Formats: sequence, structure tokens, C-alpha cells
Amino acid sequence: MKRLLAALVLLCSSCGRGSPESPGQDFARALFLFHEGNLEQARNQVHLASKRCGPDLQCRWRLRLLEAEILIYIPRADEARALLFSESPPPGPEFAPLQVRLWMLQGYLLSFSQEKTGKKLLDQAHQQALRLGLQNLQIEIEILQGDALRSRHAPEARSLFLKARELAVRQNDQYDEAAALNNIGIIFLDERRYDEAIPWFAQALGPARRVNARPLVTAAFNNLALCHTQLGAYDEALRLRQEALAWFGTGEVQVVRRDFLGEMGRTLALKGDRAKAIEYYRQALALSRSMQDVDNTRRWTSNLAGTLAAIGDWDAAAEANREELSLARNDRSRAYASLNAATIAAGRKRFDDAVGNYQKAISLDVNDPSILWESHAGLASVYAGKKPLARLAALHFEKAIAIIDKNQDVLSRDDYKLTFLEPLIRFYRDYVDFLMQSGEPDKALEIVESSRARILAARTAPEKPARRLTALELRQAAKRSDAVFLSYWLAPGQSYVWVISPARIRSFALGPAGNIQSLVEGFNRFIGSSPDSHTIQQDPLTKASADAQHLYHTLIAPLASLIPANARVVIVPDGALHSLNFETLPVSGENGGKPHYWIEDVTVAIAPSLAIAAAAATPQPGALKSLLIMGAAVYSGKEFQKLEYAPAEIAEVRKHFVPAETKAIMGPDANPSAYRQADPQRFSAIHFSTHAEANQQSPLDSAIILSPGKEGAFKLYARDVIDVPLHADLVTISACRSAGARIYSGEGLVGFAWAFLRAGARYVVAGLWDVTDNSTPAMMDRFYGAIQTGLSPVAALRVAKLSMIHSAGVFRKPYYWGPFQIYIR
Repeated sequence: MKRLLAALVLLCSSCGRGSPESPGQDFARALFLFHEGNLEQARNQVHLASKRCGPDLQCRWRLRLLEAEILIYIPRADEARALLFSESPPPGPEFAPLQVRLWMLQGYLLSFSQEKTGKKLLDQAHQQALRLGLQNLQIEIEILQGDALRSRHAPEARSLFLKARELAVRQNDQYDEAAALNNIGIIFLDERRYDEAIPWFAQALGPARRVNARPLVTAAFNNLALCHTQLGAYDEALRLRQEALAWFGTGEVQVVRRDFLGEMGRTLALKGDRAKAIEYYRQALALSRSMQDVDNTRRWTSNLAGTLAAIGDWDAAAEANREELSLARNDRSRAYASLNAATIAAGRKRFDDAVGNYQKAISLDVNDPSILWESHAGLASVYAGKKPLARLAALHFEKAIAIIDKNQDVLSRDDYKLTFLEPLIRFYRDYVDFLMQSGEPDKALEIVESSRARILAARTAPEKPARRLTALELRQAAKRSDAVFLSYWLAPGQSYVWVISPARIRSFALGPAGNIQSLVEGFNRFIGSSPDSHTIQQDPLTKASADAQHLYHTLIAPLASLIPANARVVIVPDGALHSLNFETLPVSGENGGKPHYWIEDVTVAIAPSLAIAAAAATPQPGALKSLLIMGAAVYSGKEFQKLEYAPAEIAEVRKHFVPAETKAIMGPDANPSAYRQADPQRFSAIHFSTHAEANQQSPLDSAIILSPGKEGAFKLYARDVIDVPLHADLVTISACRSAGARIYSGEGLVGFAWAFLRAGARYVVAGLWDVTDNSTPAMMDRFYGAIQTGLSPVAALRVAKLSMIHSAGVFRKPYYWGPFQIYIR
């Protein structure tokens, strides 16, 4: 991990003193330029101020020490060393604080090359600062001491940083407060506890911004971006790096520029933009070399080697890897170098070399799970190409996936768990491909389902550790549910679907994911459900759609004979299929049959995973007892228009419940705080008739739009929904695009349907696309009416949709009845 904060702490140590020692405006101006990152200007200002000191030795020494700090930071270590070690301040009490500062700077400078000597000088400076009551110096020294200890004694370093932060707050020293917070974050970052590091870096931004410490703000943003990169949230990481660049501007602090360039390269590489990543790595590497920074030269050479290997430039990758190996100083850097060497050897078909280097990376036993899962996956890929070694391939695939699962489970927040698996789903795909090619489709299904909806599954059975269901258990679950399960798996090379019935499991190849995605997008445009659709909503029963026909023949026709008429079908979609309502697919009516929608053949529900479908209770007939309904909100501004038919929809729903068991919150009372205050866990049905806003970048920040509350808040966020446990049998969100905002590898479609399932709802009805205000009252009337006759919500929603399909008006088109989809837990 980089030593960025050590340098930043040094910067802050000059900025943070409130300084009774200040010689005047020239010194103050130099200090201001320094903490803004304008190093050459600051040094010029020091030279100007020195000429005005005259015979005042205190003035000269203050400026001499400030210039040394500037030189360390530029960095020009030799020139700084000449200022710091050639002489000492005169004796006497008036020079004692300057002597302490000299020891501190000497100790910091030596800590790069002579660790023990540097530590001794820092300890000496600390003791004298305590003896003389120099609290500002005490803060700065403790931060530097903590940085020196961070890699070897993290608990002791954390204690020093916390102590320094507390003292900085008491002294109103916002520079050092921010530096201490940032350093605490780096300890968590070093320990790979990225989700726990984020709040510390975020806290550091406040005080750093308030005093306009540009390099420190830049570093905090960079470190936040690094955490989000590690958690797979690449778009958020790139946004944070742009924030860092805006603060840094044309700053001269080379250590900050170096880390910005390198970390931008790393984010781009993980996002898949390797050409740009290589450009950034080369710039970071050139800067590291010019600074004679061996650690970061190795670091960015390692990243460059890995990225060159990923694009198949084996010669350039091998050259970078040789330099990386020559600079490796510890087991962790040697493990990364061995991993790169193994990848290059595998790419060149030198399998014995590849195996040896993968095994070496594993044997170094460093505390970095990414080295382990990459090495095991690499071994699996090598062995997968040799049939006699298939057993070893499976063993290493299993080890890689076990490490990934373990590291996802320990993350603290859903946001981080969601993004974590995004870049790692490739390991599951490789394993599934290997198993399918090895003739083990049932085992492949088990692996597919083990990757799905792990966060929701933890909510379903929090007392039980996640467990992989066997193919036999999935068949037994289908029998208990009296359903046919369809599990889809989309992958770039080959996609699959498994049909699970009580009697057997069958698998079918579907072709590449890209082809399926194109068909889904074309069909959604045809029926008018696509966000970018500008066409009239079409009826595929009266106007032919090639995309619709291809979709049906790709996704349903091959398995149609395995699905009995009027069967209950539970679908687990994947990728682009999350945006498709399977019910809307037209069945051609071959052999004299009448063309119709697939919904007329089956009753469909959507499950996040088969494990969740298997755990769901068997539907029991019975009316819903109580209702919480919110809607007909008051909207201000132009962004959200009044829903003219919301009062009618609310009235249609309410008439199916006993008034004494109904709580309706409407108009200005329907605000976000009213939801929690209504005690929603006591209702068996919850219904919203509102606008909704999907947030693709951060799906848990998607919002149901309500009336403004006392403080003006009018959004009920998905993350707030999760925080309120529910026991509801049914939640209906009658709003546009309320089903989900973003598809995550592994977890699936995440938005309000996911959030209410996570909160505990058993069934959730939500909109896949825009919901028309005038078509919903009648549909909801039929839906709730059917439930109150004893039908399950899944069967009742089908009844409501069929009534619209068989109507004479425009509402028979899929655009009007198709957006609502039912999700089960």
C-alpha cells in the first residue's frame, strides 16, 4: 500500500500549527502556498522572506525548516537532507521548539531509508514536545509516528492516530484532524477492509475542505476511489477521481499526481478499458522513476505487467514483469510478481512454468485474498485444458469461489456486497463452462445458483450460513412448490437454461449473451417498453416482430414440451432477461393453434434465485387481512406531474379491505416519515400509488416520490425501506420502473422489488417499465378482487392481466399490462 499519507501528514504538520512562532506575512504566505500544493511558489516565498529576516536567527530557522519540508515533498531529498543535517539551532529555550521540529523532520526523512534511526528521532521529538507542552507539534509527531508503525503494528498506529485526532479537534487544528482521519482510513485499507475505510476518508474531507488543503482533499478522494474500485463500484470510483482531479488542478505535489495517475489506471483496467489504463500506468511509472521511488516503481510496473498480459502483449508484459521481480522486496510484492509471471507463462502455453508460479504465489501466504483467488483460478484454467487433470481443475475452481464467497460475506453494507461480485463473476462463468464441457450440467446448475442473490438469501435465513443446494434438493423444491423452475445463465461465450421439475433436470444451450441482449432490446422497443423507445406501442399478436419470434424460439420453445399446460413457472432471469417480461412473448400457435401470449399457457413468478424459491412457503389460499396504502401525493415543480388517476386507484384497492383494517395516507400526509410512523410491519398488504425514480448508479438510492415532509424531504429511498422489517404477504409499487434500477452480477435486478424482499415481504409487484396512470385502477381492482377470492398474488395478477388482454380497447397491448411483474421470496 502506498505511503501517501505520510507525505500528506508532513504537509499538514506545517499547515496545522496555529503558530505563535510565525515571523510575519511572508512566512504566512509561504505556508499558505505550501498547503495549497504550490510548492515552487512556496519555496520562492521562503527565499524572499529569508532576505528580510536580517540577523534574526529564529526567523531564519523557521524558514529553513519550512523549506526543508517543501523539498521533502517536491521531492528533493538530498537538498532537504543538506538543510536538516548540516547544523542545528543555537541552544536556549527560545530555540527549543525549533530543535524539536528539526528532530521530527529528520526522523521523518530517515524513516524512508533508515527506519530504526528515523523512529528514534521521532520518539525523541515526541518526548520533548510533551515536556515543553508543544501540543501542535505533539499532534504532528504522533501522526508521523503512527505512519512509521502502520505496516508492522497497526493497532498501535491506530491508537496514535485516534489520539492525534482527538487533540487536533481540541486545538481546532483541522489540517491535522483531516490527516489523522485519513491515516486511520489507510489502516483499514491496508487490511483490505475497504467498506470500513470509506467512512474515515469521507470524514477527512470535511476539515480538509474547510481549510482548502487541496493535496489532502485530493488524497481523500483518491483513497475513497481506491476503496470503491476494490469493491467493484467502478463508476463511483471514476466519479471520485474526477473530484480529486478538480481539487488537485495543476498542483505540484508529485506524490499526489503519481498516485492519481496510477489509481486512475487501475480503475480503468478493472472496468475493462485497458488501453487507457496502460497510458495512465506508464505516466505513473515515469513519475515514480523520476522521484527515485522504488516501492511505487515496482507497484506500477506490476500493474502495467498485469494489464499488458490481459491484452495478450506477452513480450511487453514479460519485460515489465522482469523489472517487477527485480524490485520485489517482500512476500506480498513477490506474490504479485509470481502471479503476473504465471499469467504470462500460461498465455505463452508454458504450462509447467505457469503452474510453478501460481503455486509460488499461493505458498507465500500473504494476507491478500485477491492473490489467492486469482492463483487458484489460474491453476484451474491450466488444468481444465488437460483432461487427465480435470479433478484438479474442479478443486481449484472450488477454492477460488470459496475465497470470493467468504470475502463478500464479511462486508458490512449491502452497497459494497452488491458491487463486490461484479468483476469476479468471471470465475463462476469459467467454472460453469468447464462443467458443461465436462458433461456435468447438474453440477453446473449448482454453481450457477450458488452465485445468486446471496444478500437476499441471508435475509431469508439469517441464522443459517449460506449453503449450496444440490440438484436433488432443487428437484424436491420444485415438487413442494408444484412448479417448474427455469434458471437462466447468460455468458459472453455460451448461455444456458436449466429446466427443473420434480422428475428431472434438463439443460439447453442458448447462444452468446450479446445476441440475447440484442433481441430483448429490440422486442422492448417494439412493444414500447424501452426507455429510449419513440415508437407507437405495438401488439405482437397483430403485427409480426422478428425479435419476439426469435426470443420465444430461443428462450421458451426448446423447453416447452417440459412445461405442462397451465403450469406454475418460477423463472430466475439473468443479465438482460431481467428487463424482459416473459409473459409478453407471443406464441405463434403452430399446428392450427391460435396466436397468443405465453401468459395464457402458464402462471409466471420471478425469483432472485432457486435457493430463495426453494425456501419460499407453499402458497396458501386466503384473503389479505390488512392494508397500508399511500399515494395521491402532492408534487411541486415540473419534474413530477400530478397522477390524475391515483385517487381512483386507491379507492379501487381500498374497497377490497375492511375499513377498520385499512390505513390510507394520501395527499400532503403521504410523506416519507409517514411510512415508518405507520408501523408497516403490522400490515399484510402495502400499496403505493406514486411516482418512482430509479437510480442506476446507486440503486439503493432509488426513491418512491411522496409529498414533502416537514423538512422538505419527499423521497422514500430503497435503503430506508430495507431498514424497516416487514411481515407483509404482498407489497405493490404501482409506479414507473419500480422493479429495479440496475442489474448486478450474482444479485440480479436491484431496486424497490429487491429492497422490499430484503425487508421481509413475501411477494412484491413492481413495474419493469413506465406504468400508465389511466390503466392501473381497473387492473388493481381485478388484482385485489382475485386475491380476496382466495387466489395467490401470483395467480391473481395473471387473472388481472388476462382480463386486459381479452378487452377490446388499447389496454390489451403488452405495454399496458406487461410492466407489472411479481417477485417472490
